[in-house]
Amino acid sequence: MRESDHDVYSIDYTKLPYNSRVIVYGAGLIGITYIKSIMNTERLSIEAIADRNRFGEECEGFIIIEPSEIVTYRFDYVLIALETLSNARDAMSYFVSVGIPSDKLVWFGSDKTTGMRGKWEYNKFLERNWKTSKKRIFIFMIPEHGNVGDYAIAYAELAFFRDYFWDYDVLTVTTNEWINAKAAIIGYIQPDDIIFFNGGGYLGDLWEGDRENYRSVIELFPGHKIIFFPNTLTFKDGTQENEVCKEEVIWLGKHNNICVMFRDYRSFKVFNQYGGKAFFFPDMVFYAGVCKRLFSSREESHKRNEKSVLLCLRNDREKAADSDELIRKMQAQDEYQYESFSVNAERYLPFSDGYDYIKKICKKMKQFDCVITDRLHGMILSVISDVPCIALDNRTKKVKGVIEWLPDKRMVSYCDDIDGIEIKELIHQTIQNKKEAGNFVFSAEEFEKMAELINEMIRQVKR
Repeated sequence: MRESDHDVYSIDYTKLPYNSRVIVYGAGLIGITYIKSIMNTERLSIEAIADRNRFGEECEGFIIIEPSEIVTYRFDYVLIALETLSNARDAMSYFVSVGIPSDKLVWFGSDKTTGMRGKWEYNKFLERNWKTSKKRIFIFMIPEHGNVGDYAIAYAELAFFRDYFWDYDVLTVTTNEWINAKAAIIGYIQPDDIIFFNGGGYLGDLWEGDRENYRSVIELFPGHKIIFFPNTLTFKDGTQENEVCKEEVIWLGKHNNICVMFRDYRSFKVFNQYGGKAFFFPDMVFYAGVCKRLFSSREESHKRNEKSVLLCLRNDREKAADSDELIRKMQAQDEYQYESFSVNAERYLPFSDGYDYIKKICKKMKQFDCVITDRLHGMILSVISDVPCIALDNRTKKVKGVIEWLPDKRMVSYCDDIDGIEIKELIHQTIQNKKEAGNFVFSAEEFEKMAELINEMIRQVKR
C-alpha cells in the first residue's frame, strides 16, 4: 500500500450535503489535506480558513483568519482539522461558547476508513487505480461475488472502452470497496470524471443490496454524469408493470444527469411508459462477437464428449420454475449423458481473476454437444463459444428479451415451457439448427451507436 498524507486524513463526504459551505479550522497538515481534497472534488465550497497560529498568512489562495472571525461568515459547517479528540473537543467547546451551534461542527479524526475491512478495500482500490494521467471514467459495481455473467459484462465494457475511448483511463470500483470504503473513494473522484454502472439485471427491488448501492452512488454524486450500461428491470413479484417499478422510474427520473440503457425491449418499453427516458442496446457481453476472441477462440483445441449435454441452471431467486422438470427429463432419457455445472464460482473471486475464469467456462462448454441453461450469460457464453444452446427463461424474463439481439435465432432454441417437450428431439434439433446458423459474429453497429451516445453525454457535461 502506498501511503500519503491524503491517505491518512480525509473528509467523509457522505456526512456533508453536496455544495455545503464550509470553514476549515486548522491550517496544518490535516487542514491542508482537507483543503486540497475539497478543491480536487469540488463537492464543497470553502468560505474561509481559520487558524490562530497562522493568522494573516496565505494558504492555498486564502488569507487565514482568526477563529473569532468565523461567526461573521455565512457557512453550513466548520471542519475541525485537528488530529486528537481532546484538541477537537477544546475547539468545539470554544466555538459553542461564541454562539456556533454544535451541529455545525464536524470532526472526522485521522482515519477515513472504518475498521480493517475498510482499509483493506481502499488499499485494493488504490492498487488497481493508483496512477492516472488522462481523462477518467469510473465503473461502479464491479463484481467479486463469483457471478460469471457480471464479470463477463465488466470485461466486455473494458474492451469497449479500449476500442472507443482509448484516450480515457478506465478505473473500477468493486461493490465491496464501495460498501466498506465509500468515504475515501468519494474523495478520489474529481468533478470531470464520468461515472458508469456495470451492466446487469439489478434495476429494481429484486436485488435489494444492489439497489441500495446504485442509489447511494447517484445520491452522493449529484453533479456527475452517470450512465448505466445495458440493464434489466427486475422486481420481487416477477413483473415490471407495478407500482414499485413506477416509483423506481420516477426516482431515477428526478436525476437529470442519468442515462439508462436497457438490453431487453420489455424493460425499455416499461421505463419509457412510466415517464423515464431510456436507450435500447445489446447486453455488453455481445461485444465479444465484435472484439474477436475476447473470451473464446475457435482455434483452441478441445476434446468433445460425444453425446453429452451440459446443464447450467440457477439455484437462486431467479431460478426457472421448470428447471427441476428438465432434470427429470434428462434422467429419463438414455441417449445423452449430462453433467450439471454451475457457471458461478460460488465463492469470493477477485475481479482480476475473473477473465481467466470466464475462459475456463467457455472451454468447458466446448466439450459438450449442447448447453441447456436458464442463465442469461450461460446462454451468451455458449453462443460466443459456438456451442448449441437450449435456453429456458427465468423469473425475470430477461433471457427471452436478450435473445432478440441474436443475428440468427437458430443459434439458440428458446423454451418457455418444458412440459410436453421431447428433450432428445429438442437437443437434436438445436444441434442441427446451430450447424445451419454457422459461427457467431455480432455487428459493431449497435456498439458504435452506443459510443456516439456516450460521447454526446460527455460533451453535455463539458458545456
